[in-house]
Amino acid sequence: SVTSPTDSSTSGSAEHERGALHRLPGMTLITDWPQGSFVENLAAKHDGHLLVTVYSRNEIYEVDPTLSRANRTLLVTLPAGPTGIVELDFNHFYVNVGVIGQRNTWSIYRLSVHHGNPATASFKHVVD
Repeated sequence: SVTSPTDSSTSGSAEHERGALHRLPGMTLITDWPQGSFVENLAAKHDGHLLVTVYSRNEIYEVDPTLSRANRTLLVTLPAGPTGIVELDFNHFYVNVGVIGQRNTWSIYRLSVHHGNPATASFKHVVD
């Protein structure tokens, strides 16, 4: 799950109200993935949206934290699991991609996010 600080203490989900989020005042659930998903990392864009890597699905999503419904857009599906992500140029992010525990599977990819509604992205292998 991805949370955001707010003035509200409700989490928006009965499951999360019983869990850790219920004990965190000022936090609100903004999106979540199915149980068992490995949501690895996130990076904030200049417009306040979040890029979220989901290692277990080899995917990167854009999340709009201002929307309560349909706030997640799949940007890309990569050849392996994405982990670390960082923005080096405006809307150009670099992502570590590979298989945890397996040598010689790791690469860096450049993810270019294109403005639009919904946003789109392209990716390119940079280096092993």
